[in-house]
Amino acid sequence: MKVLTVNQQRTRTLQPRLPQPPKNMAAMLQVCSITDPFCKAAWGAKFPGTTSSKTMPYPFHARFVLTTDAGGSASTLLLPSFTKFCASASVITAGVGTYSAFDALPAVTFTPKAFRIVSWGVRVKCTQSSQNNAGMLRIRGLAAPTGATLGSIDNLTYNCDFSEDLPLSSVADVCIVGRKQDTQFDTLSTNVTPANVAAWTTNGWGPVLLSLTGSVASTTPVDCELFVNYEVQFDDADTMALAMTPALPANTMVTQVSSTISSIGQNVFSRGVASVEKFVQRAAVAGLSAAAARYGGPQAGLATMSALAIELD
Repeated sequence: MKVLTVNQQRTRTLQPRLPQPPKNMAAMLQVCSITDPFCKAAWGAKFPGTTSSKTMPYPFHARFVLTTDAGGSASTLLLPSFTKFCASASVITAGVGTYSAFDALPAVTFTPKAFRIVSWGVRVKCTQSSQNNAGMLRIRGLAAPTGATLGSIDNLTYNCDFSEDLPLSSVADVCIVGRKQDTQFDTLSTNVTPANVAAWTTNGWGPVLLSLTGSVASTTPVDCELFVNYEVQFDDADTMALAMTPALPANTMVTQVSSTISSIGQNVFSRGVASVEKFVQRAAVAGLSAAAARYGGPQAGLATMSALAIELD
């Protein structure tokens, strides 16, 4: 047996241990690509569901601002749809906003016959100096299947899926990840261009309300970046149909893990996109590992919902 000197033993003891990648790295990356809207892998990602329809991935990136009224209030309703996404309050009275028309976002030169959202999120940043960053940013995740009940909303409501109230002075890089609210998220929606808020219908994703109270009047204290990763489908006669590619092979375990994270996981992150990435990766590894260890094989996908529910609660 070889005897080590004291210096050799010290060197071996202090040698750093490199982190080992998870055994299911490929599956983890696929979960992240369809769950974390800010992930680089989400750019052009397609949902590995059970549908065999051809689609074209379409990443959409836009910017909008919250502009305060004379009372220092502002609010914008985010309705997951195809490019018509934002509806600013036309008037805010005693904290209640009125929503009707969609805001103008960058124009899209094509109109698909159907679409689905793979993932979506918003980055929110305060652009004011420390002397002008008074007020509160209020985030509400709403559970509404249609826009019929969204014409008038109490911006301070806590009757919602999730809520977060943040001092505007602490809003350096707040990330909001969209929440799935039903099991129809993987189907293609044909309500491509709703005329107004009342005509909006859910495609499996819930609305999100951003509002400001107590801020400086008639300013734009908040800048927002919208990230939406779509899959779109065209008629066969449309020339854009040539850009569609076959569906990915179905992966039940990956879709179940992603759906569980998106429906019961954390939605508001106050420390930037890196914190979103870390949360999604850890949740993905936990869900995939738990499912494979407990059941394995084809049953792993069926077990993921309950396994992740325990991990994330």
